[in-house]
Amino acid sequence: MKILLVTEWHPFSIGGVQSHVRDLAFNLSKLGHEVFIISKAYNSSAFERKGIKHITVKPLLAPLNIVLIPPNYFSLKEAIMKLKPDIIHAHHAFTFMPLLSLSIGEACNVPRILTNHSITLGFDYDWLWRPSSYLLFIHRYYISKAQVIVSVSNVADRFISKFVEKNVIRKVIPNAVDADRFKPPKQEPVEPLILFIGRLVYRKGAHVLLRAFRYVVKEKPQAKLLIVGKGYMEPILKVLAQKLDVQDKVEFRGMYT
Repeated sequence: MKILLVTEWHPFSIGGVQSHVRDLAFNLSKLGHEVFIISKAYNSSAFERKGIKHITVKPLLAPLNIVLIPPNYFSLKEAIMKLKPDIIHAHHAFTFMPLLSLSIGEACNVPRILTNHSITLGFDYDWLWRPSSYLLFIHRYYISKAQVIVSVSNVADRFISKFVEKNVIRKVIPNAVDADRFKPPKQEPVEPLILFIGRLVYRKGAHVLLRAFRYVVKEKPQAKLLIVGKGYMEPILKVLAQKLDVQDKVEFRGMYT
């Protein structure tokens, strides 16, 4: 089967959606499928890596390669029509590239799946987001082009439900874990160890973890916290660690690739 994965972001840049798409592509390829990824460019041109063919589409207002700028629709359509995929799997319900690919796929009579990776503030407030979804009619219109909507959590499913009719097929499939790469150590750590991995941005909540960690230290003075990742909150988190007097027990390891 020829499978096309569409994402706003370059699959080999850093981010949760990118790693999801990348790992999905690798494993589908292992199963014998021919896998293509289409995304916007990200400081590189199209390439092939580990059997995954990657195609880039320039933004409409090149070289402004930011999420609020849609891709060149005609270039995206040309790329999809040239590939003639058996199925289109779009990733992220609120960015232009995947949504436009669903519309193009419908016009070409190609089966279409959309995976929703995110939520926003007040995600569970039906009274807020259901009427708002009609104001965001463009998103509602394009999301409806998907024949099946997959969400990575029950929370994400409840949020996306505000943007689609009740008869739309929705599934919840949590993000997978590569058990060959990530598995418990053969020996338990000598001291209590907490590990945080993620972008150091507000929505990831590392600041909440730091505040909680000071109470852990009171109960387990030998405990340590490792923070792996980069982001604009790194200097703020370092100051917070000092303010909470846990800086000697917190290590910032930077970005891991």
